[in-house]
Amino acid sequence: METRVAEVKVVGEVRAVELREDGGGVFRLRLADGTVVSGEFAADYTAVVTQAFHLHQWNHLGVKGDGEFDGEGVLRHIRGSSQLRITEPGADPYAVAFQDLPAASIVELFEELNAKYPVPEELAVDVGQHILEVFEELRATYPIPEEERLPTDFAKNLKHYLYGFPKEE
Repeated sequence: METRVAEVKVVGEVRAVELREDGGGVFRLRLADGTVVSGEFAADYTAVVTQAFHLHQWNHLGVKGDGEFDGEGVLRHIRGSSQLRITEPGADPYAVAFQDLPAASIVELFEELNAKYPVPEELAVDVGQHILEVFEELRATYPIPEEERLPTDFAKNLKHYLYGFPKEE
């Protein structure tokens, strides 16, 4: 089977990700026309790809790399993704501003997410606050209704509550 290789720029929804031991991996991308294409990424882009996968309904992945086309001219695989970028669904792949730098650090990704989806003021927490204090504040602010609380002996009688086994006293 004859294959042709050419540089491609595509934007699509990340439908699956498989991580390798070296930190890189393989993704499956669904393009706007419904075509599904696999692609490879280096460890530097793991955070970008997994974020695009996690938020696939709101964020798509722009990919620039070497595309392998089959004999009919259909893109089948992207090897050696040289640049990856999170973008809006339906974005024009040639309008996506790819960066020549490695993937953004996880802190930069969280900052970008926080700017895009800000936390409401009443839920904002002090960065220096201990995590247990945060949970206590949330529990006090948003108490669980009595009918939705787990029984106090739930851990001891898990099989009883899940499968109907006799209760342990």
